[in-house]
Amino acid sequence: SAVMNDIKSNSKINKILLIPESDANFLSPCAYIRMLLPIICTRRVSNCRYFVGSVDDALTGEYDTIYTHRIAIDPEKLDLFTKICETKKIDLHYDLDDDLIGIAESDHPERDFYSKLKPGLIKLIEIANEVTVSTLELRTKIQVYKSNATVRPNKLYRDLWLRDPFENN
Repeated sequence: SAVMNDIKSNSKINKILLIPESDANFLSPCAYIRMLLPIICTRRVSNCRYFVGSVDDALTGEYDTIYTHRIAIDPEKLDLFTKICETKKIDLHYDLDDDLIGIAESDHPERDFYSKLKPGLIKLIEIANEVTVSTLELRTKIQVYKSNATVRPNKLYRDLWLRDPFENN
C-alpha cells in the first residue's frame, strides 16, 4: 500500500484504509472525486495516517477505519471482508454515487452485471457505520437498508487548485 499521509504525532495514530474502485493501475474518476480529493483537500487531523489499498490489505492489515465505495470490494471476498470489519470493529464508511441497485432492477444494458452485485451492495450499505450518497433521491431509495445516509453531492472542492494539497497545515 502507498502511504498518502505521513503525519507524526505523539498521540495514537488512526490508520485509515481507502479502498477505491480501480482498474489495474488506474483509479476510477469516481474514486478521485468522491474519496481521494475530499481527504486531500480537507485533512486537518494530525493523528491520522492514510493508506490506499485493496480488500487484501483490509484482510491482512490492522486499520481503525476503512473508506470504500461503489463496487470496489471484490464480490468473492465480500463475506470475509464484512466479517473482518465486524469482528475487528472497524469503522466502515461506504459511498455510493449512482443507483447501482436500481440498475440491477432495470432494463439497463449492464443489468446482469449489477444484478449479481446487488446482494453485496446491500450488505455493505447495511453494515457500514456511515453511508454517503450523491443525491436526495438515492438516499430515499436506500433508506430501506440504511435510514441515516448522508447526502454529499458530486462537487469538486474549490481549494483543490488554490493551494498545494500536500503542504502541512
